[in-house]
Amino acid sequence: MDDNKVITRVERLGVSVYSNPYYRLHFKDGTSARTKINAMINYSVENSENLNRPVAVKTTKAGRVYDIRPIE
Repeated sequence: MDDNKVITRVERLGVSVYSNPYYRLHFKDGTSARTKINAMINYSVENSENLNRPVAVKTTKAGRVYDIRPIE
């Protein structure tokens, strides 16, 4: 599922059994979603230049974020 959102805050939740970090992303519309565990997106989320900018967010059927792309 694709959604256009604005990320306002990133909260680190912990690490997976493989020591990979995962996060909860908070959006301007008041919703939030957790990133998919062990996904490559987790390494670029914390220092994201996409905070407070429109992004396209892709989620799994379970609602886990697995891709974020800036909207030009």
